[in-house]
Amino acid sequence: MRAKASWGYDKEDMAAFAPSLLVNGEYVAANEVWVGHDSTERQGWYAIEVTDDRAELEYFWVAPEAQGKGVGRALWRHAMARAQALGARVMGVQADPFAQPFYERMGATFQRDTESDALPGRKLPYLEAAVPDPDQE
Repeated sequence: MRAKASWGYDKEDMAAFAPSLLVNGEYVAANEVWVGHDSTERQGWYAIEVTDDRAELEYFWVAPEAQGKGVGRALWRHAMARAQALGARVMGVQADPFAQPFYERMGATFQRDTESDALPGRKLPYLEAAVPDPDQE
């Protein structure tokens, strides 16, 4: 919630976003969920869902105090390595519009606009990135 709020959303929008930002233990048990941290605090986390040769990046968040310090890049690289290990060839992500430039810097390309499940009529960018081929490294 702090990471989402750091982009300047108002209270009404944050209340609308809240249900889609909450994750329960069942989700964690059923999916790849990773936390990046230093010796004292969580700095970010993400989840990936892999089906066949596709991975979907979910819940990719970096704490406001860790933004701009390489945490997101490290989490992205870790997510790509996990997707590769799980057999994915493509990583997709439905992004917040404020996060689109980050994903593009990581090598993802815009594919299409998608519908927000939190705010009717709001469009969200959907991006994809090729997962590195382990035989080409």
